[in-house]
Amino acid sequence: LPEFGSSDVYTSSDYGATWATNSFPSSANWRGIVWGAGQFVVVASSGTKAATSPDGLVWTARILPASGDWYGIVYTGQLYCVTDSSSNKVAYSTDGIAWNYSTHGMADARFIVWSGSTLLVCDGNGASGSVYTSPDCLTWTSRTMPANVDWRAPVWMGSRFCIPSPASVTTSEVGITWTAITNTLPAPLAINPDYWVISDGWTTTDFRLSTTRGGSVINITGSDTGAPLVGFHWTADLTNGKVFLDSKPSGVFTLDGEAGSTDAG
Repeated sequence: LPEFGSSDVYTSSDYGATWATNSFPSSANWRGIVWGAGQFVVVASSGTKAATSPDGLVWTARILPASGDWYGIVYTGQLYCVTDSSSNKVAYSTDGIAWNYSTHGMADARFIVWSGSTLLVCDGNGASGSVYTSPDCLTWTSRTMPANVDWRAPVWMGSRFCIPSPASVTTSEVGITWTAITNTLPAPLAINPDYWVISDGWTTTDFRLSTTRGGSVINITGSDTGAPLVGFHWTADLTNGKVFLDSKPSGVFTLDGEAGSTDAG
């Protein structure tokens, strides 16, 4: 887990019970991390910094092909692909060492997901009527969405893409034709640029917090609770239905509701 705004990286050999602090090659706003082809690859949110490691302990500095606000990263089995949330660039590499980039038509592509045959990017920072897909991270095609809203945090469900917005969900089997889901997501109990809070459908004081970085679901019930998550600290105010983040997270938190989920990153 990278520490945003420092050179620290946290590792655990016992499924997250205990953690050790290690160091990246330099201090940076480390954001996206992925495992693939026997190594970790991590990128920083500004500049050209990247790093690779076979074990999360020893890291080697790498250089991305251009300066950018690097955000989401995936591994396709052949390529590491990283979105630039400040432009239309997507960096790619076969080994995490030598990098190049392609371009699409979206000005701010934050999120990226891989289905096994198709890459999909969406912006997550303003109303957009399209997403872009690619079979190889080289050529990109615009796809029309059902509405011009803030599409973010796409997932591949094994048989279809699913992308939420603050109030709706749209799905597609291959990323070309999209269908809006008529049911809407639960109304948030609290909203902030850094988080969403919604009930989990049991009572107004029960919530479920999980992370897209592969961590276990954390049920927040009963009383005010604080715990470390992805290198940052949250506190739940169950009386008022809020989750407070002490600092902006380096990943994407997802708060799941009974009828769907909303991005909290």
